[in-house]
Amino acid sequence: KREREQLKEQYDSQSSDVVKLRNEADVLRERVRSDSVLCDELAGKCREKEREYKEYCSLLEQSAQQMNDMHSNITNIERELSSRRAELSEATLKQEQLRSLAQEKQERFHYLEKKLSSYSQKLSNSKTALEGNNNKSY
Repeated sequence: KREREQLKEQYDSQSSDVVKLRNEADVLRERVRSDSVLCDELAGKCREKEREYKEYCSLLEQSAQQMNDMHSNITNIERELSSRRAELSEATLKQEQLRSLAQEKQERFHYLEKKLSSYSQKLSNSKTALEGNNNKSY
């Protein structure tokens, strides 16, 4: 009888342990299911962040290309500007040379005009003197 009671106690104890283990298993299954749901949510967020990151990287690459294009355009504009400055400098030098030449020609023209006027006056005086001499001869 004693042995039977011991077996009964042992059975009850083991039954209680089995119930506890089943309860723990149920709790663990619920945690796994809950963790699985969280993992799925996190995976979705990770995919969204990855998509945003790729979009951001694409925008950065486009911006970098635009900056390279602008830098290239600026370099070309600077070259063109330098070329135009050289042309302007050359044109300015030529303009100064032409201005100087025109001034020399104008001075020469005035000199020749005065000389012509002087010769015209002498010629007129000589003509008047000749006419005066001619009138005396008659």
